[in-house]
Amino acid sequence: AGDELLVLDYKTGSSGQYGALKNDPVDRGRRLQLPVYALAAGGASDGATTVRAAYWFVSTRGGFKLAPESPVSLDELLGEFRSAVATIASGVHRGLFPANPGKDSRRSFENCGYCDFQSLCPSYRDVAWSRKRGDERLAAYVDLLKEEGAGS
Repeated sequence: AGDELLVLDYKTGSSGQYGALKNDPVDRGRRLQLPVYALAAGGASDGATTVRAAYWFVSTRGGFKLAPESPVSLDELLGEFRSAVATIASGVHRGLFPANPGKDSRRSFENCGYCDFQSLCPSYRDVAWSRKRGDERLAAYVDLLKEEGAGS
């Protein structure tokens, strides 16, 4: 039984998209792994009083960095985590599954990069999202994004 538990999520890619964690530990609900892993590890531990977590970029491409720069405590993660999950779960409960492709990137869209089903989505999905994002039923989700007017 120790006083502190450190959870590291190893990443082999670039750390560039993780800069937002400095100010928002769940990156507008897009990065929920750390609190999920920290909750699981804390629940499985034998008496850890503090659980901290970070992404560790374990390659030259990632610069061997931690994100956030200093592991964040579970207590610091929980508020934003609960809020993001509540917003997402509320939408799911009401049957709202908006396809939000994110910003246009090199070959696809920001939120579609690792999706196995890209070929099933229309090429104009950004236009469809722009139209749907103004629907009042999506207001809580759009607010979670905190980027009014942006393509994400």
